[in-house]
This record gives sequence, structure tokens and C-alpha cells, in this order.
Amino acid sequence: MDIAKLKPVPKNIIEKMKKMDKKYYLFPCNNNRFYSYLTTMDSELVKVTVAVKTARDVFYFKQVAIHGIRSPKCWVRDIEYNYYTGMGFNVGWYEEYASQRRKPFEDGKWYDCERRYYNPYSLLVNENYLNKFTKYKYSAHEKFCGKCVLDYLRIYEEYPETEYLLKAGISSYLVMKKSFLRKLKTDKNFRKWLISHKNELSDSFYSLEAIVEAYKNDFDLSTAQRLLQWLKELKETYSYETLSAYFKDKKQWLKLKRYLYEQDINARTYYDYIQACEELGADLSGNKNLFPREFKRMHDTRIEEFHHKRALIDEQKRKELYEKFAVISAKYLPLEHRKNPQFVAFIPKSPADLITEGETLHHCVGRMGYDQKFADEKSIIIFIRSALDPQTPFVTVEYSPEKHKILQCHGNDNTAPQKEVQEYIYKKWLPYANRQIKKIAA
Repeated sequence: MDIAKLKPVPKNIIEKMKKMDKKYYLFPCNNNRFYSYLTTMDSELVKVTVAVKTARDVFYFKQVAIHGIRSPKCWVRDIEYNYYTGMGFNVGWYEEYASQRRKPFEDGKWYDCERRYYNPYSLLVNENYLNKFTKYKYSAHEKFCGKCVLDYLRIYEEYPETEYLLKAGISSYLVMKKSFLRKLKTDKNFRKWLISHKNELSDSFYSLEAIVEAYKNDFDLSTAQRLLQWLKELKETYSYETLSAYFKDKKQWLKLKRYLYEQDINARTYYDYIQACEELGADLSGNKNLFPREFKRMHDTRIEEFHHKRALIDEQKRKELYEKFAVISAKYLPLEHRKNPQFVAFIPKSPADLITEGETLHHCVGRMGYDQKFADEKSIIIFIRSALDPQTPFVTVEYSPEKHKILQCHGNDNTAPQKEVQEYIYKKWLPYANRQIKKIAA
């Protein structure tokens, strides 16, 4: 396609564009709009896109894009896609005296680029031009309602059956899907099913996945579309992975969706119920527990049983933690220090001591798993008290028996202890504790 051979817009094409423009715009429109016409360049069918603008009741026409049916490249000039506002294409009109300023992209030169770009939606004014080509005369191009007729003709050359699809009323959206056409070509039963549903597919934009699922599972098309949308939303939540263990195919998912609707519940509530059933070891292989008749009553029952079981488990774990904590407390009892006239160091005897310490000093030693870390010997908690008032929480120390160092040391509201307290902890207690640790390890 030699761009040098491009001729100006023919007068009869201009008249058709004006006529069509007045049909769609009852009043003069100053915005850019696009029309196109078909012609031949170097024996190749091409579509010429023309930008139209009206200024002071004068029509301005400008060829801005040339697309050929065979050429992998297209030619464009003085046009730019408006990436930021999403408002389509900008066109420069300075050379036509329809604009006072030259736009940055406007230089009047033709540039080549991939044909998928710079192909704005445009109304074709001479579609009957295709009747000159024998191979396109019966392509049903007049029934194609897509963006670019050249795109359709390329598909038609590869899949001639698109003619029958358009004539049967199948939407142009589907006809342009190669995956749809491939399945149609290889599956005879799918072709029969498609024709029987042609009325539904004529003007509705069902996704190809929804169409295939409706065909495979004998679903209504709108049902399949809604099901896939629901599954897409469900997959974005944490509940999908758990539920997918029980619902393997689309028919089972549809059954669940309908069940949730009938029971007036959402997927999150159902997920909580399934988790409770799993924890309790309920048989979820049949409908009895998977789809209980009175879901809300069964849900409340299972959740109550679940919490009761968890409470028993937690109680047992707590008991084991207290027993282990007491053993570790006895093991590290030598870390207690009572030889200083100002301060003394105690080791807690139970997790309850940590809770009291944390609540009194307003820090998190009674929470955040310090009791478990103590029981696992990852860190040892030491209470620093005044020798005159050894029963009142004062400063809390977290000590690592493995690293022989103090991890943190806080008083009320996580404040740093006073200087004399720090001197006692780091210069008196810490050396003493490290010596005791060596004895314990030995």
C-alpha cells in the first residue's frame, strides 16, 4: 500500500458524509467525529478514515487513517489517542484553518504503525463498494455491526461460515471470536445448539465462557452468565478455596448459588458453616449436611458446637501451657535476685502473673504470646520491683537465655526506666543472670 497514491476524498463521498452527519446531528457539532469509506490502493481493499469537524457552519474533512485488508501496517497523520481522558482521538486542524493553534502531534506527515492502532469507530458511507469484489459479495457484511468491516472480512476469509451466522442473527460480537468459531467448526452438536438459541444470541453480549457452559450443562444463557460472574467475585475471597473442595463443576456451583438464594444467606455465612462442619468432622459428602433444609437453625447449632469444642481445646491447651510455664519458671528460678538494697528481681510463676503485670503497667507482656515464648524458653520475663514494695509491678524485662542479652526493658506505658533502675538491671542483674544461665546449662 503506497501512501503516495492516496487520492483526496471524492466529492460523492463528501456528500454522503454530510448527509449522514446531518442525520445524526440535528444541530451543528464542533466536536470531532469520524466517517470512513472503502476504496482500492495498489489492488488492495482499503478503508480510509476521515475526521469531520464543523466550524462556523463550515464542514472540514481530513483523511487521518488508512487501513488495508492485507497490510500489517496502517498509515496515520495528525491524530493522537487521548490516553488521559479516555475521550477517544484528538485531531489537528491547524492546516485546515479550523484551529488557531497547531497541536504538538500535528505536522501533516503520514506515519506507519501496526494496523490495530488508530482505528476509531467510524460510520462506513459506501459499504456497497464491497459488491465489486466477488469473494465478498455474499459475505453478509451488511449485517456486520462491529467496529471495522475489514476485521470482519479477514475473519470471513478464514471462516466462511460466519456468513451463515450473521444471516442467522448471531451477534457480530461472537462472530469476531476465533475461539468461538473454532469450537463451532469442530462440534456438530454445538452448531445445532447455537441455531436453537440464535434469538438469545442476536443482541446480547454473553461471554464465550458463558455460552460454552450453557451448552455443556444445559443452562439458560443468562443463568450461565450470572453464575460465572458470581464465581469470579467468589474467587476473590478467601472462602472459594475451602468451598471448591465440595463443588467441583458448574452444575454443583449453580446448585449452591440457588440454595444460598433460597435460604436467604450469603457465601460468607455458608463458609463459616462449612468450616464448623469440618472442625466437627461432619460428613459433607451428601446433601444432608451440605444443603440442610433449615440452614439458619443448622448453622447456629454447628457454630455453637464448634465454639464448645474450641473452648474445650483451648482449655486443654491453656492447662498444658500453665503446666509447662511452671516447669520453666522453676528451671530459671536462679535468675531471681534479692541482694540489692534498692531493687529486687522476680520470675513469674504463671501466665496470670504476666497478665497482672501488663494490666498494671499498661503494656503488652500479658498479651501478644509472651506466655508461650516463656514456656518455649525463647525469652524469659523478669519482674523488677522496689525492695521496699516488692508486691507492686514496677519494671518488666524480657531476657534471651540463648543470646544472654536483654531484649527489652519497660516501665509504665512502655517508658524507659530511670537511670538508677537501668544501672541495676544492666550492671548488677544482667551479669548475675548470665552466670546463673551457665550453671543452668551445665
